[in-house]
Amino acid sequence: GNTSQERERSTFLLLDRASDCLTPLMHDFTYQAMVHDLLKVEGDKITYGAEAADDPSKKEDKDVLLNEKDNLWVELRGKHIAQVIEILSGRINEICKSSTSSAFAGGSEGNMSLSQLASALKALPEYREVMSKLSQHMHIAHECMDEFNRHGLLDLSDIEQTLATGKDDDGRTPKFSEMISRVEGSLLRMREVKDRLRLVLLTTISQNGLTSADRDRLLRAAQLGRDELLVLDSLSKLGIQILNNMAAGPTGAMGFFSNKNKIQGSASFDDESEYASSRYVPPLRTILTDLVSNALSAEEYPSVIPMPAAMTSASSSASSAR
Repeated sequence: GNTSQERERSTFLLLDRASDCLTPLMHDFTYQAMVHDLLKVEGDKITYGAEAADDPSKKEDKDVLLNEKDNLWVELRGKHIAQVIEILSGRINEICKSSTSSAFAGGSEGNMSLSQLASALKALPEYREVMSKLSQHMHIAHECMDEFNRHGLLDLSDIEQTLATGKDDDGRTPKFSEMISRVEGSLLRMREVKDRLRLVLLTTISQNGLTSADRDRLLRAAQLGRDELLVLDSLSKLGIQILNNMAAGPTGAMGFFSNKNKIQGSASFDDESEYASSRYVPPLRTILTDLVSNALSAEEYPSVIPMPAAMTSASSSASSAR
């Protein structure tokens, strides 16, 4: 009856970018995010360098389509890159161990190297199709890690996570001046102007604006061009505060705690995250969690059509409780 219809009713949530300007700037280390952020992808096609079939010492370009037809891509794309490499290595090792072929003797436990992978492909022709698909993703995952190391993303991600959450990976609240110095150092080391702009944007948004002195300090280090400065100034059109001379409190603690209203869902620290580089929780998760539990404020997110009675009463209760 009506109860069944209400239970099955879907909710279409309309948001704009102003609801969360920070998350797209963060480096995310799930497989799909790294592929699109760090590698060259045209549509759903990616080209990678693989060992030539006739001579593993030589490289040849191979095109791969990363889409819904690739079951392995669908399975792995949402996993952390470390898990992806571990899973791929494990499956390749399982095939090698189960094979009667003695040509491959690389049965190492841990993550498989690309040279071992090339030997396995050559030694096990009967598994060529499945091994080829595993090989493709192993190469792509390793290319992601090469870019990760080349850009120094381990240190940069720690800066980003600390700025976004207000806490370091030990749960400590660092001084604002300490973080500005770390950001300045990273900007001076970055070669690409788009990377420098990204970090300045992330710092500005996460701290609800910077003091004039801190902004000038970061801009001197970033050496942004006219176009990049226009992008930075355009934050105000999204309701983001750019200058905030109250950004750091009298104790020098980070601005995250000086104004908790700077982004929706200020409790954006995941204590249970397995990876320190993934402890930030996007505000959208809080919004969706509230939505599915009927706790989303009807005042902040009004419905364009009448809502079911059960959802209306729950939302009203949540709004009054807040």
